[in-house]
Amino acid sequence: MQNSPLFKKTLFNASRRATLENELILRKFLTGFVLKHYNVSDLKNLNGLLEKISDNDLYGILIGSKNIENLPDYDNKKYSTILVDLKNFTNKDFAS
Repeated sequence: MQNSPLFKKTLFNASRRATLENELILRKFLTGFVLKHYNVSDLKNLNGLLEKISDNDLYGILIGSKNIENLPDYDNKKYSTILVDLKNFTNKDFAS
């Protein structure tokens, strides 16, 4: 999956973030979690999320200052699952 056009598009969307912290976390998430746990459908949903979510909302979720439930337009299950995965990954990998 790593050499697929879809993964490359997702990596591009992760890399074009205006906030360096988001980009660094997303790149690690893609290589450390997504490649092991996501299928093509999940990757498409992640791509959709990255195209919609603002950097401020994403960063707020990652550092825990915003709740997923309070974000507008992200109550869709396909996005909320990804946001939970990102938040859990960030808490686990960057907490120390």
